[in-house]
Amino acid sequence: FPVTIGAWYNRPIAGSDRWSTHATGAAVDINWDLWPMFRVSMTKDQRRVCRRIEKFTQGAVVWGGRSSWVRRGRADEMHWEIVASPERALIVGEKLWEYRKDQG
Repeated sequence: FPVTIGAWYNRPIAGSDRWSTHATGAAVDINWDLWPMFRVSMTKDQRRVCRRIEKFTQGAVVWGGRSSWVRRGRADEMHWEIVASPERALIVGEKLWEYRKDQG
């Protein structure tokens, strides 16, 4: 199926004067047409996979559908964000790359 992806976008967070993590290049939105902001649209299995990805990255990457975001009214299932230092992000990126290669 078609995939819609948006990453770098130089703007503040909507309704705020703080910069979006998209402005820093540390965030990506995937399939915003399927998982619009402020709605919980994923299936239980899809949410489980997203939580496993977060766990695999050992906290270096967070998902916008995590329960703490949803409880604050900021459900954003399309959103993925790097929250680690550049050094830690590199280590996790290398781990993900190796995993991808191993999966064929």
